[in-house]
Amino acid sequence: MSLIDRILRVQDQSSAPSITSTTTSTGTTTTPGQIIAHPSLDTLASGQPIPTDLTTDVTALRAAREHRETVNTVQTTCQALVETRAISELRVVEHLSPTDVEWADLVVTVGGDGTFIRASHSVDELSTTPLLGVNSSPSSSFGFYTCATSATFGSTLQSVLSGALSPHTLHRMRAYINHQPAAPVVLNEALFSATSPAASSRYILTGGTGATPDSSSTSGGGHRQFQCSSGVWISTAGGSTAAIHSAGGRIQPLGDTRLQYRVRELFKLALPSPATPNVGGYLTDDFVITSRMREAHLFLDGCFHPQSLRFGDRLTFKPTPQPLRYFVTSGGGQRQHERLRLSKQRLGRRGLEDDPNTESDLVVTKSSDS
Repeated sequence: MSLIDRILRVQDQSSAPSITSTTTSTGTTTTPGQIIAHPSLDTLASGQPIPTDLTTDVTALRAAREHRETVNTVQTTCQALVETRAISELRVVEHLSPTDVEWADLVVTVGGDGTFIRASHSVDELSTTPLLGVNSSPSSSFGFYTCATSATFGSTLQSVLSGALSPHTLHRMRAYINHQPAAPVVLNEALFSATSPAASSRYILTGGTGATPDSSSTSGGGHRQFQCSSGVWISTAGGSTAAIHSAGGRIQPLGDTRLQYRVRELFKLALPSPATPNVGGYLTDDFVITSRMREAHLFLDGCFHPQSLRFGDRLTFKPTPQPLRYFVTSGGGQRQHERLRLSKQRLGRRGLEDDPNTESDLVVTKSSDS
């Protein structure tokens, strides 16, 4: 039974279900009803004059004000629903835990994409609890995964409660180090690289759709290629517009369950000759990255969850058995994602986009029909 079915059915009874847990992007401890201020910008709340050193960054001040106003709006709206018994209980937390997610019927994140992604790490790969992202500072935050702002949160939440807005899905992946699962579950991407960004990454890349019979030796099973580069990106469809796209990868439809990889700045002179560089494509069942470094790292969804690796460690990646459920509106990130993907497709047909399985510089030319 879906989340919406449960809410609608229980609302017809005398008591409503627990519905929402809120995560914010600041680091202060809060209780329900308390407005959250950025620790370095408390003067905005007190009405005191703004220190000179803060007036130099107007964007930061605007973002802080927007964030505080949004937190206040979300808190007031949810509290009103509690008082009218549209929902039974509201909890406000700074750091979401799997226990919070298990308790809640809906998790509302207040912040930007980073807040949404960090919250997703607490949602178990088998959980059905959906997320609703509120962009607390639209003037400075892209808000790819968010679907509401301070101005639209009330109507969006009402659409969720009434069943007019249904959750969509985001496919995630799990990384494995020597067959052992690494935490957290990845929403966007993973990066395998040397510990220092200035050092070369050395490894053996096995499999992937970018591997060809002439790319390497086939000893040991699969097409294996020793590489020296700046590392390897592995991403989900949701993360395909982010770092991996900047590195030359393809934008995938959000419903695509395939995982994509892309080598960063491959040093071709280190390849055996002759060999076709395996620079990117989609993961296959035999896809493995084997570290040839004494110290390396695997970064999962940014820099907050680095995994230490040593010489000989083997990395594999698998889609999670169940996608993350989240709410999206017609003007949200899903629409922007699809618009960008179709735009890149048109460029590809006109010969203006790189093939992700070739290592060549993008040369911008004038099309005959432009």
